[in-house]
Amino acid sequence: MNMPFSEWLQQVYDADILHFLPVSPWIGSMAVGLPEHHKDPQDRIIIATALYHKAKLLSMDAQFLRYRELEGVLIGLS
Repeated sequence: MNMPFSEWLQQVYDADILHFLPVSPWIGSMAVGLPEHHKDPQDRIIIATALYHKAKLLSMDAQFLRYRELEGVLIGLS
C-alpha cells in the first residue's frame, strides 16, 4: 500500500500499536552525559531513552556495543 508517511504515521498512532516517548529534560541530560562512543547525538538520545524507561533496545548499530550502560538492555547484536 502506497500512502504518504504522515498518513501512515497517523494510522499507527491511532491504532495504539506503538508508544511514542517524548524526550524529557532528564533524557536529554542523560544523553549529554553518555560517553561519545557514538558521534550522532540522536543515537545517544535513543540510548538514554531506553535507559530512562528501563526498556530493551533493538539495534544493529555496532557502536552501541561500546556502551557499557546498555549491558543487559541491548538486543539485536551478538
